[in-house]
Amino acid sequence: MDTKPSYLGLLNAIALGERNGAELFNCWSSTTTNDEVRAVLHTVALREAEHNLAFEKRLDELGYCVLEKADPTHADRMAIAMSATLSDREKLKQLKFVRTETERQNDVFDSMFRNKDLDPQTGGLLGRYIAEERDTGRLLAGCYGALCEMEQSPAAASSTALDDLACQVAEIRSCLSELTASVQALASRKR
Repeated sequence: MDTKPSYLGLLNAIALGERNGAELFNCWSSTTTNDEVRAVLHTVALREAEHNLAFEKRLDELGYCVLEKADPTHADRMAIAMSATLSDREKLKQLKFVRTETERQNDVFDSMFRNKDLDPQTGGLLGRYIAEERDTGRLLAGCYGALCEMEQSPAAASSTALDDLACQVAEIRSCLSELTASVQALASRKR
């Protein structure tokens, strides 16, 4: 008689949490006006969605399925992510993606390998998941830091934006010059 793995609850909780995370980051990325923030959010959303599927798959391989359980905080978190009035920096703070050094040292992942019943396949999946989640934390922290710097120095941010715009205008002018030269060359051939 097979015994039920002791870590099924953990796999189920991760699958559900990552599904909600993918939804949150996808919605948030559709509301931001900052392309760099959008790129980070897109990466994180893809990871969350992939983790959800990987853990659902592992549950299935073990002969079980996800047991649905509503997260009572999900609707409030989604409202923050979709807010048109909060800045991306404020969203990171309110969604608690900004963590202190102490919080980073004692993360929820530390206890996941204490279960001595983990099979090698599940252990490998958890290891990759933990490494990617910690990297996601670093990405979001970097994003928060960059946003704080931009808010502290709006002149520098707008100067950078103006420099980028000037480069784009110069590129367009160069392309137009080349196009004009090509059209003139074609026109002179037809004469």
